[in-house]
Amino acid sequence: KTVLLWAMLDRLDSVAPAPALPSAGVVVFVGHATAAHEAAREMGARLGLWNGDVAVVSRASEIDGIPSWLVVNDLADLATRADRWRQRGVVPIVLDLGREAVDQVWAIRALTHLRADQVRLVAEAWRLTEDIGRTTGKLGGVDAIELVSVADTVEPLAMLDLGIPISTVEGRPASPELLAAVWLENRRRG
Repeated sequence: KTVLLWAMLDRLDSVAPAPALPSAGVVVFVGHATAAHEAAREMGARLGLWNGDVAVVSRASEIDGIPSWLVVNDLADLATRADRWRQRGVVPIVLDLGREAVDQVWAIRALTHLRADQVRLVAEAWRLTEDIGRTTGKLGGVDAIELVSVADTVEPLAMLDLGIPISTVEGRPASPELLAAVWLENRRRG
């Protein structure tokens, strides 16, 4: 086990850090609406960059736990809204991937309209890296991963295999020390 630990620590020390958020522009948090919304709100509050409402771009008109007036589902109006949002400094937008293939195709079209300055994928740690890799490929690239649901997996750091920096783990800034602690804790449970 000690050899495994040192190998993991060496690997974590060589992982590229996530890029900083831009000082202005649209930052899109892509994922399933509720988790992505929570990740965007937590990051904004922690960094003091935005507070309060975060719009959710979704094919669905109603999303559990999110007020309907925050949900935007008109693609024709989206580019105009994105231009207005961009004038307010750094603006977080949640892009709901939905659960169905048709939702994901719609979300990819919406991302084109948003012309994001940065894209962050909110990914459940239990998901297969191949699935996440296909998603990032369809999105045209992702700048960072916001890792959630780490307690639900034995291998929480499998996402490192994608070569995309992990920005946060359950809302906490990712560091080699935090990633190592999460890895060890989940190995003990597994």
